[in-house]
Amino acid sequence: MEVLGLKLYLIRHGETDWNKEFKIQGSSDIELNEYGRELAFITREGLRHIPFDIAYTSPLKRAKETAEIILGGRNIPLYEDKRVQEACFGSFEGATLKELRERQDPFLKFFDAPEEFKKLKDVRHTKR
Repeated sequence: MEVLGLKLYLIRHGETDWNKEFKIQGSSDIELNEYGRELAFITREGLRHIPFDIAYTSPLKRAKETAEIILGGRNIPLYEDKRVQEACFGSFEGATLKELRERQDPFLKFFDAPEEFKKLKDVRHTKR
């Protein structure tokens, strides 16, 4: 993403066991698994020619480790900032969507669009 001459690279953390198990992570501090580390090393290789000036990460282990692997050996400041941390989902963290569906949890409504929400395909056909 480039804004006013500033290039911004947004990178999501590598895989965790909870990702693999389709569990809601939120702000739970789950570490990368081996595949997640492998993905971070692949990303590092793909970005090796990018001259980063500065990097920010969430304070969560999975994000910090991903950032540290990607920056590996470069003399680039890495700052932790809670503002880029994943949202907290409280007691829903650790549950799978399947488990929440089975107990008809209100959390699932979070993912529903309001009735008045127009889908992009519908907006396309709106008369001006």
